[in-house]
Amino acid sequence: MVAYEHFSKFTYKQMFLILFLSLLSSLIIYVGARFSKPSVAILISLACGVIFMNLAVYLIQKSGSALFFYLFLGFFTMGIDDVGITGWEKVIVYLFVGLIFEIMFLLLKLRIHLIPLDIVLGSTISTASIILFGAISLFSGLMTKFPLELVNLILVAAFTGLFSSTLTFIVWHSVSSKKSVLKFKNYVSY
Repeated sequence: MVAYEHFSKFTYKQMFLILFLSLLSSLIIYVGARFSKPSVAILISLACGVIFMNLAVYLIQKSGSALFFYLFLGFFTMGIDDVGITGWEKVIVYLFVGLIFEIMFLLLKLRIHLIPLDIVLGSTISTASIILFGAISLFSGLMTKFPLELVNLILVAAFTGLFSSTLTFIVWHSVSSKKSVLKFKNYVSY
C-alpha cells in the first residue's frame, strides 16, 4: 500500500530546512572525521546522517525529504573520507541510499506501539546500504566474494541506523506535540 498523501510539492522553506539540516549534519561529520579515529568517524557519520534525515522526515512528512537530504549530504561531504568513499561516487551512493529509504517510507506503513516502522526500518536498511554500495563502488569484483569483515561492517551500520532512528523517534515523540514544534511545522509547510 503506497501512501499517496506524501506526494506533494516542496515549499521553499522545506527545501531550505532540508539544506540547513544536511549542512549541519555535514559540519558535525567533518568535525568527527577530523578529530577522531576512522572507526569512530564512520559511526559519527552514519548516526549523524540518520538523526538529521529522520528529523527532516518528521518535520516535513513528504516523500523525497530523505532523498534530497542524502543528496545534499553527499555533495557537502564529497571531500570527507568518513565512510570510505569520496567524490562523485559518494554522491551516487547517497542518492541510492535516499531512494532505498524513500521506497521503504512509501511502502511500509506499519506502526507498533506508536513506533513508525517505515522510518525506523527504512533508516536501518538505508544505513546498512551505505556501506554495501560504498564497498561495491570501490571494488568491482566484490559480489563474487563477500568478505566477512564487510558483513560485520554492514551489521554495525544497520545497528547504528536502528539505534539512531529509534533514539530520534523517542526524542521526536516527546517534543512533537509541543506548541513551538507544531508552529514551526506549520510555518515550514506554507
